[in-house]
Amino acid sequence: MTFGETLYEVMGLERKAGPINRDRWIEIANNAFELEKRTGKRIPTLAEWLGYCAQQFPAWPKADATKAWSHYESLGWLKGKTPIQKWKMCASTCHQNFLERNVTQQQAPRRKEAWELAIEQQKNNQTT
Repeated sequence: MTFGETLYEVMGLERKAGPINRDRWIEIANNAFELEKRTGKRIPTLAEWLGYCAQQFPAWPKADATKAWSHYESLGWLKGKTPIQKWKMCASTCHQNFLERNVTQQQAPRRKEAWELAIEQQKNNQTT
């Protein structure tokens, strides 16, 4: 087992898997503990990620922060083939990307549709 494995891989689950009994949950918790003990790194839970983001970046919407966590979770907390060492820096980078996207969207003028241009032209013709 490597640090970069996703939660489903650690848990050994698949979409078609049935309900998990108590013994399986204990085994899952032990596997996560062993992973942390062996690598010295911990994958943040969604609650930890959102708590950190709310504290450090209060203006960052929760939905976007959740989307960022899901992105890294889907990658198995790997950057290429290397396990991510500092998850808080990932949160910072995602927040910065969010800010850049929003500035770009706010500054970029919206392209007018053909019908809007026609109405504008008609109004200009009526006033002259």
